[in-house]
Amino acid sequence: MVVLPVQVLAGCMAAIFAGVAPCHTSTESIDVTAKAAVEALPAEIRPFFSSRREALTAAAHPDSVAALGSDNRKGNSHSIALDVIAAPTTTGDTVSRFPRRLSKARKLFKERGVEDGGRLPWALMDGYRRLVQAFRQGEADTVVRRAGFVLHYATDAGMPFSTTLDPDGRRTENRTWNLTSESDPIGDHRTVRHRCQIELVRRIAERISYEVRVWPARVRAQLNPSEAVWQTLMTTHDTLSSLLAIDRELLGQMGIKTSAEFLASADGYYELLAARAAPIIETRIESAALLAAELISAAWIEAGRPRPSRENGHTQAAVDAGTRAETAAAPFLGSRNSLVFHRRTCRHVKRIRPENLVSISTAAEAVRAGRKPCKTCSPASPAP
Repeated sequence: MVVLPVQVLAGCMAAIFAGVAPCHTSTESIDVTAKAAVEALPAEIRPFFSSRREALTAAAHPDSVAALGSDNRKGNSHSIALDVIAAPTTTGDTVSRFPRRLSKARKLFKERGVEDGGRLPWALMDGYRRLVQAFRQGEADTVVRRAGFVLHYATDAGMPFSTTLDPDGRRTENRTWNLTSESDPIGDHRTVRHRCQIELVRRIAERISYEVRVWPARVRAQLNPSEAVWQTLMTTHDTLSSLLAIDRELLGQMGIKTSAEFLASADGYYELLAARAAPIIETRIESAALLAAELISAAWIEAGRPRPSRENGHTQAAVDAGTRAETAAAPFLGSRNSLVFHRRTCRHVKRIRPENLVSISTAAEAVRAGRKPCKTCSPASPAP
């Protein structure tokens, strides 16, 4: 029997009583998704969300999503068992035949004896429709909260272990360990999902934050939101078998059979896991950010392209003015559509449209983010 820590058990019970299933996506994944999604939004609404990115990220965190409320009582809204019709490592045509209608999916789950196969795509579309309504109402705080909801579930859609009936890897014989006490250190590593999707992301969060990028040109102006969700889920599930295989191979290669052996070799295991699995996770977070940006953009377009402005008596013009002031004070600047960065006084900065300007605190920060110094103003060199 698995013994859950007191805090975990309390959180699960609170979620059950609130009608909300617990989420197994790390906050680090949500943070990176939020950052990349905002950078990819259309120029018309990007400043609105850029000036509220912290609030948007906070609204996307699990506690905020649970407080906002949604119809999660009929299934886990954070997952969808696409492989209920096949083995958990099956991809391609078999999984693509998974029913798109919730009623048919529930019927399939019942036929296969699955009590809860999840309802992630439908929960995400519920959030999308509510975001459309929020844009139409025009209240900035509500728009941010609803956009955070969409961003959270878009992140879930990009996480491979949110797409399977076997998130802990038991059916695929991936190693799992039970918790023996509240303070059991194996807690962060006990399943393949924890190792690949949560703990690994925590350990390389800074690297992922700099490497995940979604350019605005990739965001489709016209798309079917529901189809975009399903395409992301199918692509996400395609990566599941690779992560399962990498985890099994590494544990076997290192001769790890017990939780004590794992804890003694954890750093070495995660170093090897990062080399093999990090590119997969980074691609999935990038896909989640693109989906979030596309859904937020589509909701804004469907609402008639409004400009949310009613927020504590402040006008959108005042917010935009604050954004321009922040940009003017930055020592270095770049463009959302280019990898080059410049000194604030560089003549090339004048060619960048105001809505595309990116503030950069240090040259080192720009280089870590993958930007290249301008050859005219040499921003990476000491100031003259």
